[in-house]
Amino acid sequence: MGKKNAIVLLLAVHFLSVFLALSLTYSTDESALLAFKARITFHPNNILAKNWSEGTCVCNWVGVSCNLRHNRVATLNLPNMGLSGTIPKELGNLSFLISFNISNNLFHGHFPNELCHLRRLKSLDLQFNELSGHIPTSIGFLKKLQYMGLSFNNFTGSIPQEIGNLPNLETVYLLNNSISGSIPSTIFNVSSLRRIDFSNNRLFGILPVGMCTHLPVLEIFLVSRNQLSGEIPTSLSKCGELRQLELTRNKFTGSIPKALGNLTKLEELYLSWNYFNGPIPNEISDLVNLKILSIQSIGLTGSIPNAIFNISSLQVIAFTNNSLYGTLPTNMCNNLPKLEGLYLSMNQLGGPIQTSLPRCGELGIISLSINEFTGSIPREIGNLSKLHVLYLDRNRLTGTIPPSLGNLSMLEQISIEENNIHGNIPQELGQLLNLEVLQLSVNNLMGEIPQSIFSISKLQVIALASNHFFGNLPSSIGLWLPNLVILLIGMNEFSGIIPTSISNASKLTELDLSTNFFNGSVPMTLGSLPHLQHLNLESNQLTNDPSVFELGFLTSLANCRHLKALGLSDNPLNGILPKSVGNLSIVLEEFYADNSRIYGVIPTEIGNLSNLVGLQLGNSDLVGPIPNTVGQLKKLQFFQLFGTLIEGFIPSNFCNLIQLSGLVLNRNKLFGPIPSCLGNLSSLRFLDLSSNALTSKIPSTLWSLVDILVLNLSSNVFSGSLPPEIGNFKHIIQLDLSKNKFTGQISSLIGQLQSIESLYLSQNRLQGPIPQSISDLINLKSLELSQNNLSGIIPKSLEKLLDLKYLNLSFNKLSGEIPNGGPFVNFTAASFMQNDALCGAPRFHVRACSNEHGSAGLVSTKGDVYSFGILLMETFTRKKPTDDLFMGELSMKQWVSESLPSAVLEVVDANLLTREDENFIAKEKCLSSIMELALECTAESPEERINMKDALVRLKRIKAKIDEIMQRR
Repeated sequence: MGKKNAIVLLLAVHFLSVFLALSLTYSTDESALLAFKARITFHPNNILAKNWSEGTCVCNWVGVSCNLRHNRVATLNLPNMGLSGTIPKELGNLSFLISFNISNNLFHGHFPNELCHLRRLKSLDLQFNELSGHIPTSIGFLKKLQYMGLSFNNFTGSIPQEIGNLPNLETVYLLNNSISGSIPSTIFNVSSLRRIDFSNNRLFGILPVGMCTHLPVLEIFLVSRNQLSGEIPTSLSKCGELRQLELTRNKFTGSIPKALGNLTKLEELYLSWNYFNGPIPNEISDLVNLKILSIQSIGLTGSIPNAIFNISSLQVIAFTNNSLYGTLPTNMCNNLPKLEGLYLSMNQLGGPIQTSLPRCGELGIISLSINEFTGSIPREIGNLSKLHVLYLDRNRLTGTIPPSLGNLSMLEQISIEENNIHGNIPQELGQLLNLEVLQLSVNNLMGEIPQSIFSISKLQVIALASNHFFGNLPSSIGLWLPNLVILLIGMNEFSGIIPTSISNASKLTELDLSTNFFNGSVPMTLGSLPHLQHLNLESNQLTNDPSVFELGFLTSLANCRHLKALGLSDNPLNGILPKSVGNLSIVLEEFYADNSRIYGVIPTEIGNLSNLVGLQLGNSDLVGPIPNTVGQLKKLQFFQLFGTLIEGFIPSNFCNLIQLSGLVLNRNKLFGPIPSCLGNLSSLRFLDLSSNALTSKIPSTLWSLVDILVLNLSSNVFSGSLPPEIGNFKHIIQLDLSKNKFTGQISSLIGQLQSIESLYLSQNRLQGPIPQSISDLINLKSLELSQNNLSGIIPKSLEKLLDLKYLNLSFNKLSGEIPNGGPFVNFTAASFMQNDALCGAPRFHVRACSNEHGSAGLVSTKGDVYSFGILLMETFTRKKPTDDLFMGELSMKQWVSESLPSAVLEVVDANLLTREDENFIAKEKCLSSIMELALECTAESPEERINMKDALVRLKRIKAKIDEIMQRR
C-alpha cells in the first residue's frame, strides 16, 4: 500500500511540474505579446486593445495562432492593419514562432537582435514599414528560415554575409532600402535560393564570376537601381531555372553575354540603363519562353536580329534609346501573336513602317519616335483594334494621316509630331472617343480642324503647333473639352477672337495661341482658369478693351495663382500696365510683353513678383525712370527693356540682382554713369547699354566680369582710354565700344580675348598702331576699327585670321601695303577707303606698292600720277572706287577700260553728254581721250605710267579741242 501511494504521489508531482512548466511558457508567450501591444502607439480601430486582453487565451487573439502539440504561439501575422510603433525585444521569447508578418504597417525603429533567437522561424515578413538601422549579423542563426522579407524600409549598412549561413532560405527580399556595400559572395552558396530581390539600394561592386555555380533552383534575380558594375558573368547561364533577370539602372559594362541564350526558361529580361556596348546577340532569339525583352538606353549598336521577331511568346520588345539602325523585317509580325508593346524610339532605324504590323493583333502600344522612318503611315494600322498608344513623332514620314486611324476605338494617345505629313486632319479622327492625347505639331498639315475633334470630351492634350491650320476656334470649345489640360496651337494661321468659353476648360495648365492671327481683346475670362501655369498669346493682333486705358485682363489673371509664364509680346495691346500687375501669381517666373504698344510708367508694384526670372518690356512707349523696386527681384536672370522712352539713371540697386545673366537696356534715354557695382554681378553674361546718353568712364569694376560673353556699350558718350584690363574678358564673344569718345591706344592685351568673334571699336578717337596681338584672335569673324586716328601699317600677321569675314579699317591714317593673303583675298576697297597712304592690289583702289613707295607706301611722282588718273575717272564718271558697283571682282579701271573705244557714253556722267547734243561725235572723242589718259596714268607698273608732265600736255590738248568745239556753236 505504501508503495502504491508513493507511485501516485510521484505521478502527481510530475503532472504538477508539467502543468507549472506549461503555465510558465504560456505566461512567457503572453508577456511577449503584451510587450508588443504596449509598443504599438497607434492602431486605427483599436482591435488589439479590445481583443488582446490579459487573462484570455492568447491563441484566440487576433493575428495569433498556436500549435496543437504545445499550445504555444506559432504564428504572429498582423499585416495591412495601419499599426504604428516599434518591435520589442521580448518577441524573441516566442520560441515556437514559425511565421512573423507585420508587413504594410508603420513600424519604425530597429530590428531587435533578439528576433534572431527564434530558431524555429521559417517566415519573416517586415516589408512596407519604416524600420531603420542595420540588419543584425545574428540573422544567420535563423537556420530554418525560408522567407525573408525586409523590403520597403529604411535599412542601412551592408547585407550581412551571415545570410549565407541559412541553408533553407528560398526567398530574400531587400528591395527599396538604403543598403550599401557589395553583395556578399556567401549568398551565392545558398543552393536552396529561388528568389533574390536587392533592387533599389546603394549596392556596388561586381557580381561574382561563378555566381550561379551553386544556385541550381534560382528563378528570380533582381538587382536593378543600384551601382553595380563590371561585366555580366557568363556563369549566369548555369542558373537554368531562371525566369526573371533584372539588372536595369546599374553601371554594368561590356557586351551582353551570348551565354544568356542558354537560359531557355527565362520569361523576363531587363538590362536597360547600363553601359553595355556592341550589338544584340543573336543568341537572345534562343529564349523561346521570353515574354518581356527590355534592353533600353545602354548604347546598343547594329541591327535588330530578325530571329528575335520569331519568339512567339514575346509580349514586350523594348529597345528604346540606343543606336540601332537598319530596317524592320517585312514579316516582323508573322510570329508575334502575343506582342502587346513595341518600344523602338530614339534609335536610328529607317525604312518604311511595315504594313504587316496588324498581324500583331494584340498590340496596344507602338512607340517608334525619334528614328529615321520614311514613307507614309500604313493605313493597315487602323486594323489594330487593341491599340491605345501610337507614337510616330520625329521621323521622316510623309504622306497624309490615314482616315483608317479613326477605326482605333481604344486609341488614347497619338503623336505624329515633327514629320513631313501634309493634308488635312481626317474627319474620322473625331470618332476616337477615348482619345486623350493628340499631338500633330511641326508638320505641313493644313485646313480647318474638324469640329468633331473639339467634341472628344476625354481629350487632355491637343498639340497642333507649327502647321498651316486656319479658321476660328469653336465658340463652345471650353464646354466641349472639360478635361483639356494642354492646348498648343501656336504658329498656325488661326484667326477670329479667342472664345470666352475657354474658361470652362477649367483644368487647363498650358495655353499657347501664339503666332497666329487672333484679334479682338484678350478675354477677361482667362482669369477663371485656376490651374493655368503657362499662357502664351504672343505675335497675334490682340488688343486691350478700348473702353479702358489699363490692361484690365492682367488684373483678372491675378486669379491664376499657379501662373508661371505669361507671353504677350508682339501684339497691339495699346494700354497701360496696371498696378495690379504686382498681384500676379507669386510663382510667376516669365513675363514677356515687349513690342506690345504698352505705354505709361512701369508700376513700382512689379517688384512684388519675387520669383520672376525673365522680364521683357522692350520696344514700347514706356516713360519715366526704371523703378527701384526692380532691384527687389532677387531671382531675376534676364531683364530686357530696349527701345522705349525710359530715362534717368540706371538704378544702383540693380546690383542686388545677383543671379542676373542678361541685362538689355539699349535704345532708351538713360544718362549718367554705369553703376560701378554692376561689376560685382559675376553671373552677368550679356550686357547691352548701347544707344543711350551714358557718360563718364567705364567703371574699372566692369573689367572684372571675366565670364561675360557679350558687352555692348556703343553709341553713348563714354570717354577715357581702354585699359589693359580689357584682356580679362577671356570668354567674351562680342565686344562693341563703337561710337563713343574713347582715346589713347588699343592695348596689346586685347590679344588675350581668345574667344572673341566680333570686335567693334569704330567712331572713337583711338590712335596709335593696330596691335600685332589682334592676329592672336583666331576666332575673330568681324573687326571694325573705322573712323579713328589709327596710324602705322596694317599688320601682315592678320592674314592668320582665317575666319575673318568682315573688316573695316576705313577713315584712319594707316599707311603701307595692304596684306593680300588669308582673309584679305575676299576684302574690297570699302575696307580701306580714306587711308591716303595705303598701297596694294588694284582691287583695293589704292595706289600700287612700287619700289618708289617701298613697303611703307611713301608718296612719289609715280604714285601721284596714279592718284591723278583715279581723280580723272571719278570726275568724269561721278563714281568712286568704293561704290557698290565695284564691290565684286569688277574694278573702276576695268569698267572704264571695257567702255573704250566705242561705249564711253555708258560710263561718263549723263549730264556731260547725250546723243542729242550738237557735235556729239567730236565731244565723244574728247571724253574717250580723257578716259584713255586716265588709264595710262593708272597702269599696273609704275614704269608703264605716263609721267605727270606728259599727262599735263595731253590734257591741255584735249582742253584746246573742247574750246574749238564750243566756238563752233
